[in-house]
Amino acid sequence: MNALTYVLWSVFLVLSFLPCQGQRYRSIKHVPLNGITAISMDRNQKIYVADVLGQIKKYDLPSGQTEGDYSYGKPGSFACIDAWQTVRIFAFNADYQEYLLLDRQLGTANVQKLPPELIGHAPAAALATDNHIWLYDEFDMSIKKLDEETGELLINAPLTNDLFGDELQLNYMREYQNWLFVNDAQSGILVFDLLGNFNRRLDASATDFFSFWNNMIYFIHRGKLVTMDMYTQERKTYLLPEEVTDKVLLTSHFLVSFSRKGVRIFEADFEQD
Repeated sequence: MNALTYVLWSVFLVLSFLPCQGQRYRSIKHVPLNGITAISMDRNQKIYVADVLGQIKKYDLPSGQTEGDYSYGKPGSFACIDAWQTVRIFAFNADYQEYLLLDRQLGTANVQKLPPELIGHAPAAALATDNHIWLYDEFDMSIKKLDEETGELLINAPLTNDLFGDELQLNYMREYQNWLFVNDAQSGILVFDLLGNFNRRLDASATDFFSFWNNMIYFIHRGKLVTMDMYTQERKTYLLPEEVTDKVLLTSHFLVSFSRKGVRIFEADFEQD
């Protein structure tokens, strides 16, 4: 190895390891559950989990005790759950092109089918803060907003090829702090204003799920936890326990991991600026 190669290799190693922060975790609870497909957390730090059988369960944090459950009544998994409103739980089934609005006890559900005359096929949908429905229609490559009561199309924003190309893989979306965040499995997280206008792209490729904590968006990237300030885009990277490989949810004192085998709760203190 010549001197130049040695120097370049040394710099690479330093840059690779410096940004990654150590973190202490203590596993305190494991809830066995097969086939998890979607997760969410409400404002009271209750956990919601959907599985491949079409069941949605609500768990207490950190005890892991079940506090409610709902059965879809037909085979098929939910592409997403959004419990952030707390009093209204949103779930979307892409296979049936249906969305559900449940109460916080998961006792009653309002099931609505997307209107086929307005929506070709939606792989992703989300609940807006005004209680209407955001969705991505892959048939005509557009972001749409649907009136939840009348079924009227409120917004129809095509995603033009010159900005996005023709190979979008939009698989998850969520409205937060007056922005619509849409995950593209190819290129990162796309950010739109509430009129459907594209604003920016966050560097978060090769992920299929993200969530929020105060002003931060977070996700798993290449086996590590990444947190990013939504406004400054300052990033922090954290090592994860070996058994954490899929989706996570964060609070100030807990990390909740989800895999096909169940839910695992860890104690972990994450610093906030």
